[in-house]
Amino acid sequence: SVVNKAGGEELPPLLARAQHTILPFTTDPARCLAGCRMYGWFTKAVLIRGLKEGEELLENLFNLLAHENAAVGEGAVAGFEVVCGRALSRAERALEKPLWRQKLFVKELARMSRAYREVASGLKGRYLAALALIMHDTPPDALALQLPLIIPVLVQAVNTHTHTHTG
Repeated sequence: SVVNKAGGEELPPLLARAQHTILPFTTDPARCLAGCRMYGWFTKAVLIRGLKEGEELLENLFNLLAHENAAVGEGAVAGFEVVCGRALSRAERALEKPLWRQKLFVKELARMSRAYREVASGLKGRYLAALALIMHDTPPDALALQLPLIIPVLVQAVNTHTHTHTG
């Protein structure tokens, strides 16, 4: 990816153009799935390098999870699927910082679990899906260290699901 390998001076204008071009598609219900996936690629390309701009892009994607339009929220989940997927890695000659997945997991776990507890029940599934994607390729040792944060979210998810389907 060009974005992944862009140098210091090239990156800010490239990201600005990309955000200006792609970000509007992420909130357009007719094109949000493709827009969020594309935004996910840009986010991942920068995030795996460990650059602060990646956190900014991830913040935008995270905020889309709470969008009132269901298609946009589901598009944001698709964006997280791209970010957390296995494509674009050192195997494809991408520039990749060691332990970027663990850093993503630790940072996003706290934010996702907090958001999951605070959002309306109709939005919880988006956060749970995004959290599951983030957890998927996280090493077991990193997951084990965060069990005190993970277990309450899972218990609440089971309780919410049980009350919804038995009531």
